[in-house]
Amino acid sequence: MKLLSVVLFILSFASVSLPQHLTPKVSEQIKTAAGESLKNANSGLSVILIEHCAVTWQGNFGFADKAHNRPIDSETRFQFGSMSKPIAAWAMMTLVESGKIDLDQPVNKYLKSWKLESTQFDASEVTVRRVLQHSAGLSIPSVSGVDAGTRVPSLVEELSGKGPSSSAVTIIEKPGTKYLYSGGGYALLQQLIEDVTGMTFESYVQKMILKPLQMTSATFEPDKKTFSKTATPYDASGNSFPFRLYSAKAAAGLYSTIEDYAKFVIAQCATNNGVLKPQTLASMFKGDTASPRYGFGFELMPKLTENPIISHSGSNLGWKANFILFPVEGEGIVVATNSDSLEPRRTIIGIWRDAVVSKYNRAP
Repeated sequence: MKLLSVVLFILSFASVSLPQHLTPKVSEQIKTAAGESLKNANSGLSVILIEHCAVTWQGNFGFADKAHNRPIDSETRFQFGSMSKPIAAWAMMTLVESGKIDLDQPVNKYLKSWKLESTQFDASEVTVRRVLQHSAGLSIPSVSGVDAGTRVPSLVEELSGKGPSSSAVTIIEKPGTKYLYSGGGYALLQQLIEDVTGMTFESYVQKMILKPLQMTSATFEPDKKTFSKTATPYDASGNSFPFRLYSAKAAAGLYSTIEDYAKFVIAQCATNNGVLKPQTLASMFKGDTASPRYGFGFELMPKLTENPIISHSGSNLGWKANFILFPVEGEGIVVATNSDSLEPRRTIIGIWRDAVVSKYNRAP
């Protein structure tokens, strides 16, 4: 579930006015490209285009389940992998806003059910801020899941190395010195949220984020009803995978329609956000010396204006997804696929990227 190079496609150009009205041209190109990319595939994909902080177009292509001839549609659920992390970061920032968490305090100050142990590096230097920004020096780049229908280890077991990831979350680099992507770190933040609130992570997120944003399909606790509406995940050769469940939900556990995930993406626009204060959002879109390209739950892309461009990808077995957003200007794209193949997602993102770059280059 590492962040993929696709989010680095957009390069810096001179600051110009925001490109407008991309949707008509881009949507037509996507229709053609999606048909070609999926011509012989068992899988499908869904795309949402955003302009002016609103959805301007949704396209659904290919199969949710080829064996049953079930197409992708607006009700299809996808598994979003590491695109769970921005939602977890929002949950953390609600606690910061309420004064229950200080970003610059050690995580062990708030953890009760499990503690991070010092190694050759001091655990007191692992702060909430550094874990959010992947600069805490923590292990476990990618968390693993288990097949639905089997026992899901507890979060404490996962953190202790007794879950599907098979190794404990530990400090392997000096905190605050470098970017080191850690799904294990977001599992730790999940435990911190539960210990501070006295609620399960999924219950707290449902109350504080998913319900206020009207993300009615989104869940970190998928059940049979969820799975009945979820696309079948496939490998790059078209072989199906079983559905997976995650102890580290904050790192990788979200199931949702693309429409509901787009509601969260659009909520990064300050005018569309009814959960976090605008100044809180703005603080999440900034890196630091140790982690200049990652804010609080968001990849920070090279700027085209003085304003940030945020992104995140998701990549679990049988799933690939991505979003990119200009949170000030309101331009963006969300893509989700039920396949391990990188090609469809890269193709669609590339079409949008080229249109954006072309608009900027032609602008006076």
